[in-house]
Amino acid sequence: MIKVRIKRNISEDMLQEAMRLEDMGLPTMLVTLIKNDVKKREAQVRLGSLLKEKELPLRVLRSVYNLAGKSFQWRELIDTGGDSEKVSKIEKIFGFSDTDTMAGLEWMRDFRRFGIGGIPQDRRNDRYTLKNLKGLRKSINKMLRKLDLSEKAINQRLDEIIIQYYQYHIQDSDEGNKIVAFLNEHPDNHKDIADMNLNEAEDYVSSYFEQKEDENRIVKKYEKENLFWYHLGEGSCDLEAQRMGHCGADDRGVLFSLRSKGPKQKVSDSHVTISYNEFEDTVYQIKGKQNCTPDEKYGPYIVDFLEMYDVKRIEESGEHSSCDFSEFIQYLSERYEAEYSGNSLQQLEELDSEISNGDYNTEYINFYSDVDEYAYEDRPMIVINASVGFDTELDLLKDISDEQWEKIEEFFDDEYEDIVEAVIDACGFDHYDSYSDEMDLAISRVINGSVDITTGFNLSNENNHHGDREEGESYIRELKYSYEDTDIDNFRNDIDEVMMKYFKKFLSSESIDEFNKIKDRISEIEDGFNYFTAWLNEEEDEIVFHTVEVELPIRIPILPQPNKFPTSQNVPYTRELRTYNRMIASNIEDMRISLINSVQDHSKKAIAAAKRQVRLPLDIPKGKEPKVIIRPQLVNFIVTGPSDNVLSGGLKHKNQETIVPRIRMKIEMTLTWTDDLEDILGGMEYISYMDKNMSSIIRNTQKNMDKFEGQVKYSHGLALKSILKMMNENKRRSKIKIRLK
Repeated sequence: MIKVRIKRNISEDMLQEAMRLEDMGLPTMLVTLIKNDVKKREAQVRLGSLLKEKELPLRVLRSVYNLAGKSFQWRELIDTGGDSEKVSKIEKIFGFSDTDTMAGLEWMRDFRRFGIGGIPQDRRNDRYTLKNLKGLRKSINKMLRKLDLSEKAINQRLDEIIIQYYQYHIQDSDEGNKIVAFLNEHPDNHKDIADMNLNEAEDYVSSYFEQKEDENRIVKKYEKENLFWYHLGEGSCDLEAQRMGHCGADDRGVLFSLRSKGPKQKVSDSHVTISYNEFEDTVYQIKGKQNCTPDEKYGPYIVDFLEMYDVKRIEESGEHSSCDFSEFIQYLSERYEAEYSGNSLQQLEELDSEISNGDYNTEYINFYSDVDEYAYEDRPMIVINASVGFDTELDLLKDISDEQWEKIEEFFDDEYEDIVEAVIDACGFDHYDSYSDEMDLAISRVINGSVDITTGFNLSNENNHHGDREEGESYIRELKYSYEDTDIDNFRNDIDEVMMKYFKKFLSSESIDEFNKIKDRISEIEDGFNYFTAWLNEEEDEIVFHTVEVELPIRIPILPQPNKFPTSQNVPYTRELRTYNRMIASNIEDMRISLINSVQDHSKKAIAAAKRQVRLPLDIPKGKEPKVIIRPQLVNFIVTGPSDNVLSGGLKHKNQETIVPRIRMKIEMTLTWTDDLEDILGGMEYISYMDKNMSSIIRNTQKNMDKFEGQVKYSHGLALKSILKMMNENKRRSKIKIRLK
């Protein structure tokens, strides 16, 4: 007798062998959850097979870790009566689980960072799945029965973890809910996702529902031909674009698709796309596949669509296509009476001539255009551009002196980019072309003593290509509507307010006088400082104040690279080092804000203390009362941390001593003659206060520095643990190599 072995599909074999979900070796709680959601046996088994090999997500893994790992939650669930021997035996079981859980957590962490390709080959099997959880339950229950202890509480907690797992992948997941709906929709649907893992099944089912038609959107059916017109409901459709090989979009109308679906088809196929605007009674496009003419066999259904919607105008002339539409248009015109678009090139050339003659220009906006006969797939288009220009008289600067005008001109040139940006933000020009050359602003002084700002800019060319005259004229009307007299008057008011903000300082000499006083006393001021230095930048005409870098009393431990650390593990070590440094850097901004707030808090406390010491009311002149010190915009706090080289202990002083990692603070302020008087006075007051009270201000942040130091210590410990684990793993591999030799 000759025996023939028939090789069958593995997943189908499994379905035959596992006649019931209960036979798959899944947790009882998971079986219950699946059976509640999925009705048919084969579909239940299919969902069970998808979940069986899927790793536990991070938050569920943490629940397992908290149960078996350092949190020792199991001690709250298992009453050992204080028997240390029983505790030791149970702890041993959970210790094995802790090792698996830690490996699973590290696998998940690396998978989320680098994908499966970033995980070493020897760690690919470190995924933590239901199999691991089943092993934990089996081991701990066996031990509890042996020790004559109750299993109820621990099993209940493990069931809760299973529920978490199912909720994450199925009940609380859009993709999971789609899989359940797909399996319940038809008894044979489970076969379509055979041999898939959960991720692949999610993608397949999502695509299936994306392509599935809504019966309410079918506007007409042709039962015998298995054809139907489908309302896509929007001006674009990615699925239609993918099926038809065209852009699948037309913002002039909504899309309709002629589709077919036979009795055995799960998804339909598209054959014709129509763009229709019901408010204009116009069809703009009628396209077959690859943007070409529709297959002639669909002609009667297209005519039927036109009759169904009583279309008055048909604009299709082969737009966006290299195909010849003349025969197709002739076919439609013989069978359906409507207004068909004429010679588009002639219409566009007439519009171009009118624009060139200035027929559409206004006092503020000029149009210019060009016709390209082969602009898009051999179709003619007109390209319309526009520019805007107008003057704004600045009443604020009328009748200024020659000296003031010179200062204003100099300031305008220096701050030009900021002023332009401020004008753009204030006015919010419609259709402003931010991608072309920036806005042109010019300041001028006219004979009558007034000062004008001339504003000029281009309008956006994102939508300036037009395939017919009506579309081009509509675009022109849209631009003109945004720059009428009332709009220009509003822009002028906005520009006047911007210039008031920038130039009002030149109408008063107080700020300049104060700046010059500080310049004259620069040496005297610097001599009175303890921490700050001051110097005059004559080339830029500015005064710079800054401290040397002040070391903050925060201990930062080094993360050294161990001796004889293998070259193959340099990358993991560097990763841990950078993670450690990123944690430090992430807390530096909080430290900087804490120092800024400390100055304000210190001044509040000083004022409160002074008030407590005064028993009788003081006759303090109005305006001279003590006030809280608040950081002005001119003052900049800078807090920096150590580099990777310093953190690793790799940098040394000249005497070969290792450079200790530090957190340093630096304070800077730059004064210019264009600064407001209030800013100058406030800045000088602030740095003087800082200089006198630096030590106590830093001490005032001790609580926050202690918190910073604690976070650093914790992160340092995690990094060290990871490095030690890598070293131990390397020793283990070395021993294996020796044995092999």
